[in-house]
Amino acid sequence: MKKTAMVLTFACFLLLCAGNESPAAQGSDYSNPNNWMAAPGNADKTIDVFYLYPSAWNGTGSGKTYSDIDDAQMREKAQEILGRTQGMFDHIANIYAPYYRQADAAATLGMSLDGVENIMRAAPGEDAQAAFKYYLEHYNQGRPFILVSHSQGSSTMKVGVIETVILQEPALLSRMIAAYTIGWTFTSDYLAARGLKFAQGPDDTGVIIAWNTEAPGTTGTNPVVFPGALVINPITWTTSDTYAPASESLGSSIPGYAGSDGQIDPNRGVIINTTMDPTGYDLFPMFPHGVLHAVEWELYFYDVFQNAITRSVSYYSPTYAGYSASLGNGELGDFTRYLRELLDRNPNPGSVFFHPAHSIFFKLSSQPNAEAFKVEAQKAYSALTPQASGQAIINLSYIDRASTSVLKK
Repeated sequence: MKKTAMVLTFACFLLLCAGNESPAAQGSDYSNPNNWMAAPGNADKTIDVFYLYPSAWNGTGSGKTYSDIDDAQMREKAQEILGRTQGMFDHIANIYAPYYRQADAAATLGMSLDGVENIMRAAPGEDAQAAFKYYLEHYNQGRPFILVSHSQGSSTMKVGVIETVILQEPALLSRMIAAYTIGWTFTSDYLAARGLKFAQGPDDTGVIIAWNTEAPGTTGTNPVVFPGALVINPITWTTSDTYAPASESLGSSIPGYAGSDGQIDPNRGVIINTTMDPTGYDLFPMFPHGVLHAVEWELYFYDVFQNAITRSVSYYSPTYAGYSASLGNGELGDFTRYLRELLDRNPNPGSVFFHPAHSIFFKLSSQPNAEAFKVEAQKAYSALTPQASGQAIINLSYIDRASTSVLKK
């Protein structure tokens, strides 16, 4: 995963002055299936993820500030990055990931936050807006969604999706479980001016989530961290600067590396990680020595994995509660109330690995009305308790023995 050589080539030129190209005034064509890296037509989960990858294009020597949508190098790198990321979310979500035109990473070095975001509002933001609108119209079908991005993907998500689509349609914000916009800067002033909220805990919904990661003693300017950058600790899911040891983390996805610690440094606006040797992940000279930007997802992989479940349970609980109550005092009512209470009490049931109770919960809570909920509850109840006919109270052991595949019928 070493990226030093690639970054050295990125940093050779600042391409903002190269050429006099004028990006198209509209986004790329997302009715073309070739412009989607992932777009399942047979969505079988009750939540979606809309994903924008980080910088995957090297524009050095091209004379361009922006890539073409069909650039082969960008597409290959984007696929590799998605392969490392999607496991955090594909257990609960249908993943939709467009290709989009990118800005050369070196072109924005030394710019202000506004300057970088203006670059991203052109080709990257136009594509992100077009892709998200196409996704809403043709794929989403009213499901709640999670926004997921990193680095250039997060700056593009901020200006091309959150600003230009979601904030223009308040109903969309009510369906946004969370926006994991990692590796970029959001400030309190920015959020307050737009009526957005930064996450304060592990289970609030409709919130922005962000962090940047550095090793101790990092100096110099981190080009993705600007004054006032908000940060949440992905181990504790709080904004406190209390130290969280690696023993509290659920683990990384980096081979041979068990887990990370983390502590917010409010002065630098980052998470300080003392357990990872940054040498193999150095992005110098684009980033100062010690910046762990290259592996910010991977360091806290299973913490994010579980948190996506927790926030989704929190999002669905009120709807689920109403449907459960509509079933009255029969066995199905007891079953669904028990499941809801189980997950309300403990949305992280004992393991970072996927718990079958979550699958039941998502399947039932996504139903459009009480009658459809009853039909799905009967399927789940019957599959879980073939030997328990006549029992009114469902034991936890039935939930533990459930198979996720049962709920895809």
